Parts: sequence; structure tokens; C-alpha cells
Amino acid sequence: MDTMESKLYEGYYRDFIEKTPFMILVTDENGLLFHVNEAWKRVLNYPVDVEMNQSLWHFVHPYSRTLCQDNFRQASPGDCFDLEIVFIASDRSLVFAEGKFNCSYDAINQLKIITGIVQDVTDQNQQTLEIERIKYHLEEKINYWNMLQKAYASLINEEMKHFDDNIVEVLKRFGRLVYADRAFIIEYNFKNQFSTITYEWCNQKITSKKNQLTQIPFSKMEDWIEAHVSGEFFYIQDVLSLPNKNPLRNLLESYAIMSMIAVPMIKEGKCFGCVGFDSVKVHRTEAEVEKQILSDLGTLFLYAIKRRKKYMDLHEKDTRYRSYLKNAPVAIVICDKVGKIQEVNLELCLLSGFTQKELIGKKIKKLFSMDLTEHLDGCFLQELNKPCTAVLLTKSGESYDTKVSISKANATELVLSIVKMESD
Repeated sequence: MDTMESKLYEGYYRDFIEKTPFMILVTDENGLLFHVNEAWKRVLNYPVDVEMNQSLWHFVHPYSRTLCQDNFRQASPGDCFDLEIVFIASDRSLVFAEGKFNCSYDAINQLKIITGIVQDVTDQNQQTLEIERIKYHLEEKINYWNMLQKAYASLINEEMKHFDDNIVEVLKRFGRLVYADRAFIIEYNFKNQFSTITYEWCNQKITSKKNQLTQIPFSKMEDWIEAHVSGEFFYIQDVLSLPNKNPLRNLLESYAIMSMIAVPMIKEGKCFGCVGFDSVKVHRTEAEVEKQILSDLGTLFLYAIKRRKKYMDLHEKDTRYRSYLKNAPVAIVICDKVGKIQEVNLELCLLSGFTQKELIGKKIKKLFSMDLTEHLDGCFLQELNKPCTAVLLTKSGESYDTKVSISKANATELVLSIVKMESD
């Protein structure tokens, strides 16, 4: 075939590709589109002269995205396979298609190429598809609320020692749900005018920014902070659309962020921080779903973080309280309502001769020659703090006259302070 015949053949081939009623697409295994024909654009309600520079996954409904990705990854050069795809048209309607796909290899660029020829079958199966769509949306909503309930349980009901790991797990779960590359929580310090990333999840091969972005000055994210203080979400569809000298563009661009969305965490009109998603691999051209998810997560995270802070404050106070008791210069016993010993300090051990192990879990009567039950009950019922005298029995058999002061520590514990009385 000479050069003229070759060019004529290529022209016929191009005309066939563009004019065929079948939807034709060429992409790599990661969804990077190299070409779509006119039929593909018409079916999805896009102008035929518009450039399709988005990822294929931007046009594929999550209903079938995972199936497509699995087939693309598993295909080897030379493989052919059938596939059903649910596309999202420009007006957000669903287009159901089915067709054949072929896998080849581009040795020059070292890429696995997927070529698909598919046909729009929406009209032929409209009733069945409508039922399936309703069923899918119901199942999708149920699954989403189940995910939220599990997230709530992991942050509220589980032990606090797992809290940080559980926060990251929730970010991971919902980040993957919307195909985000990074999910994060930022807390704001309005007194010192800076923000800090406190929690972060990154997808595979995505660089973490948590350890580098601490105490970020508000001056680098003015529009962001202003939106959140006003209760509005902050969304950047294309980071490169920001002015070249914009501090926020420089900040986001340094981590290869193409699109991002962040929703404020607000309680009683006060903004405490935000939760958001980053896109590094593709532009996120529509963010309504992400906005709703982040709003729900923001409410959950804020409640959980505030609850944890109260827990940590109480734990710190309790630790200090226990430390004071342990090193107090008077003998101290902590017991419950029925007189079961919960804790004793070192001074009590020195006075009685018993070790902590020998006393904890035993009844208070092990230490005294008289029954103190009435005094314990009186303190719990009327919160009395009237001292009484009692004979303390030591491990060696000795006994001492002591003055015992009983006070209520909390709803379940009493504190007994014991002072040895000097003999006349």
C-alpha cells in the first residue's frame, strides 16, 4: 500500500470512528482518557467539539466504577472482555451501556491501553433499569447510614486508647467512598491565628502533609478561614486557577493537590476546625456528595473530639488526684459504698504494716476493730464529714488509736483520712 492509499485508508478509518453510532473510548488502565468519539459525547450530552480532558472515572457512576477498575487492572495485553457501564451524563442522568473491550500494550510509552466499543441500552431496559436504580439508591443510602453508625460506635463506644486510630480509619473509609486521595481534620487556633492538621489519611503513593503542615498561619488561607467562620464550605475545583502569587495556591500546589473541599466543624456558632478531602490524581468537578458526607462527618468528629478532650482532662485531674493521695503525709484509704478498699497510699502501708496488694479488694474492717459501715452510709446519704475515733489494727498485731475523717470523693467512692493519735 503506497503513501496515498495509506492516508486515504487512515481518513476512512477516522471517519468510521467518529461517525459510527457506537460509543468508542480509548484509555489507560487508570482511566486516563486518550480519545472518545462523537457518539460518546452525544450520548452523554456533551458538545462534539469539547475536549474531554477528565478522567474516565469522572463520567462513570460509582455503581459500576469499581467493576470497571477491576476489569481494567486484571486485563492483560491481547485480552477481550464484555462489560456493562453506567455513565453519568452532563445533566446528571444515568446512561446504561454495554459493549466489548480490548487490552493492548503501547511499548513506546509503556502503557496498557484499553479500547472500548459500547452501545447505549438505556431505552431498551428503561423499566428494569429504573427499578434497579431505585433499589440501588435505597441500598446506597442504607449502606451510607450503616457506615456512619459504625463510625459513631468506633469513636464513642470503644476504649479511648484506640481513639486516634479509629479517627484515621473513619477518614480512610469515607475517603475511599468518594475516591479521595487524602482525607484530613484541621483544628483552628483563633487566639494565635494558626491551624494544624491533627488527623490524616492518605491513599497509596500519596504524600502525607500532616507532619509538615503544623501551625499554618491564617494569612496563608484567608479565604478558607473566612468561609468556614461564616459557616460555608470551601471548595477549589482547580488549584491552578488561583492567582500565581496566592499563598493558598502555593501551599496546596506544593502537595500536588488538584482539587479540594473542606467543611467547617461548628457548634453553637463557633468554628473549631474543618474536615476535608484532597484530590491529587484528578480534578473534582462536582462536590455535592462530598459536601454532605463531610457535613455529617464534621458533626460526628467534633462531638467525638470534644468528648475525648473532656475525658483527657478528667483523666489528667484523676491522675493528679491519685498522685496527691499516694504522696500525702497522712494515711489514706479509698473505698466504695460497702467498704471495699479500692486504693491505699504509702503512708497507710507504713502505719499498718500491710502492703497495697494485701489490702486492695478487702473490706475496711480488716483495718479497724469497729464496724465503720454506719459512718460510711452517713457520708454517702448526707455527705457528712464528721470525724470519728477508731482503733487501727496492724499486721504485726499492734493497735493504734486513730482519728478517721470520711469524705465523699465521687458518686461511688469515699476517702478515709487516718491520723494516729498521740498517747497521753
